[in-house]
Amino acid sequence: MKSSPRWASSLVVLALCLSLGGAAFATRTGDDRGRAEAALAALSAVPAHARLAHEPMTAARRALTRAEEARAAGDTKHAPELEALGREHAETGTDLVRAAEAEKKLRDVQKDLSDVETKLSRARALLEETLARRGRAQAKLDELEKSKAAPPPAAPTPKKAGGKP
Repeated sequence: MKSSPRWASSLVVLALCLSLGGAAFATRTGDDRGRAEAALAALSAVPAHARLAHEPMTAARRALTRAEEARAAGDTKHAPELEALGREHAETGTDLVRAAEAEKKLRDVQKDLSDVETKLSRARALLEETLARRGRAQAKLDELEKSKAAPPPAAPTPKKAGGKP
């Protein structure tokens, strides 16, 4: 079977496009470096965050340095992987900070909840005490109204002195 030069050139163009697309995809890991550096900058901006995420930040910087060294040595296979590793470490630091902030908010909410529960129990106790007082006052009022409505007891008639025994 005889292949035409036109068909062969189309095949070469297709192979070239695929290889350029693969190269573009491989260089897309530059996004990993950029994202890692952005995350490291954000973490470094707040001293408390930098202290909390010290280990992941150190690991991310080490991975990015190794990626630079790998590129300088011509290792284009491992350099993007190291940049991705650096991004993962930087994102781990960011996640660690977010988790710590969420835990702090949780502690604050739990404290507020405890305060509200204490106030609620005090309010219930006051309500029960008020209801008991009201009940006692109502009973006393009922007793007074009963005694007011009843005729006064008949006074005993005094006996005359000096009468027959």
